[in-house]
Amino acid sequence: MCSQKTIQQQENFVKAPTKLHWVHWVVVISSLILTVFAWYFSQKQIDEKKNSIFQREATQVIAIFKERMEQYEDALWAGVAVMQLNNGQITHAQWSAYVANLSLLERYPGINGIGVIESVEPGEESVSQYLAEMKQEREGFTMYPPHDRDIL
Repeated sequence: MCSQKTIQQQENFVKAPTKLHWVHWVVVISSLILTVFAWYFSQKQIDEKKNSIFQREATQVIAIFKERMEQYEDALWAGVAVMQLNNGQITHAQWSAYVANLSLLERYPGINGIGVIESVEPGEESVSQYLAEMKQEREGFTMYPPHDRDIL
């Protein structure tokens, strides 16, 4: 069997705190440094990918928006052409027919309407004459918005 001295040595060995050798410390510290570096590198890659996706989506939204605005611009220029064809004068019935043929809801989603804004010379007589002409075409016509500025 084991001698008393051997048992005592084994007990002392178990009770004594073990000291890590410098090689062990190098391995532990190197592992920590490698872990931090790997985390930093992967975080940087994830951030770059997120930024790339964001930029792509933002560019796509801007392109779609520009395309839609160009479509709306086309509708407005077509309205200018209609007005030019009629020497700058157009009746409500003619304009309504033009707008109906545009198929706004189907071809230009988002446009609530398209209209003509006419300039009226200030002065009670010209305003009264204009209102009388418009009321012949459209019952209940009023100038909108009501105001008392120089330009009507």
